[in-house]
This record gives sequence, structure tokens and C-alpha cells, in this order.
Amino acid sequence: MDADVAATIDAYRPRGFTTEQWTRIAPVVHVALRAYRPKSSRWVHNQAGQVTGFVAWVAQRHHGVGGGQEFTADLLLEPGLVDRYLAEELADAPDASRATVRSTLRRVVRNLSGSQRERIEYTPVQAPYTPAECAA
Repeated sequence: MDADVAATIDAYRPRGFTTEQWTRIAPVVHVALRAYRPKSSRWVHNQAGQVTGFVAWVAQRHHGVGGGQEFTADLLLEPGLVDRYLAEELADAPDASRATVRSTLRRVVRNLSGSQRERIEYTPVQAPYTPAECAA
């Protein structure tokens, strides 16, 4: 990862969180942002809020606030968690916004889990018309 991108992630501190809230989720947010493998600091500035919102939601809604359970990035890997977050927290957001967030969060979760991205292979297709039909 580029040193500038890593520094941007390390310095990232969103508004709207108390010091106590941020202290609890910051390590997981930073791990998740690194897992995305952003190519630029601009991406971090523009998209980190999506990742932070998801991490905060997982911390608060599904693993209790201060409930004694250690909060780690592994908790983000629960199957269906991204879709549940989108359905509960972003239900009123436009479809395009939810799709963008879904894409970002699925990449984070996929990279955290170490699973490989499904490759879509090229399948040659037959031309709709033969050269003779085109000449006619």
C-alpha cells in the first residue's frame, strides 16, 4: 500500500463519534479500510464513511456497546451481515447509493476473509449474421 494512503487511513477520524465510540471502533475501521486496498488517499476521503458506518453499526447493534466482547474485524465476516446492514440502515437510501455501499463493503469483507474474487470468463459468441447475410 502506498505510504500516503496508509497515512491517510491512520489519520482518518470521522465526525459524529464520541472519543469513547471512536476508540472502540477505530482499530476495526482502519483494518477494514486497509482490507479494501485503496489506490488513493482520495478514495479514503470519499468512501471511508461507508466503511465506518458499517463498522459502527456492527459494533452497536450486533455486539453490544461495552458488552465485554472484544470487537475485532473478524466480526464483520458474519454471512449476510452486509445485506442486513443495507436493509436496516440504508433502507431509505436510493438504489444506486445502496449498490455503491454494497460493492464497497463486499470487497472489504471478501478481502478480510481472504477469499478470491470470482472471475468472470470471456465466452466467445457467434456473430448474429453470417458474412453472406450481411452482404445481401
